[in-house]
Amino acid sequence: MARFDDYPLAMVVAAAPAEAARLVQVTLGPVLDLPAGERSRLLRTLEHWFASGGSANATSQSLFVHPNTVRYRIRRVEELTGRSLSDPRTTADVGAALLAVRHQDKGPADCPPDVG
Repeated sequence: MARFDDYPLAMVVAAAPAEAARLVQVTLGPVLDLPAGERSRLLRTLEHWFASGGSANATSQSLFVHPNTVRYRIRRVEELTGRSLSDPRTTADVGAALLAVRHQDKGPADCPPDVG
């Protein structure tokens, strides 16, 4: 079982729910506004991409899709948000926002620590 002490960013997200909700809207709002299917695909791809250290090849293997599909989905997130995931600040913001989305959807006990 993972503890928040093991994942400081998750602790910050859980400790400041109003700010985390704002971060989600500011960072991922356009993605969250998509129809459920596309939103789910993009968020799942982002989560796997973070878990694989930003590797399209490793992400493609875990999602059972072609690496170009992963690259396309990452570009789609960048287009929707107007943020480049090659920018470390953006990457940190998106990682924190993903943690917050997971925390909002499942609650802290159900949040696996694979993002961030």
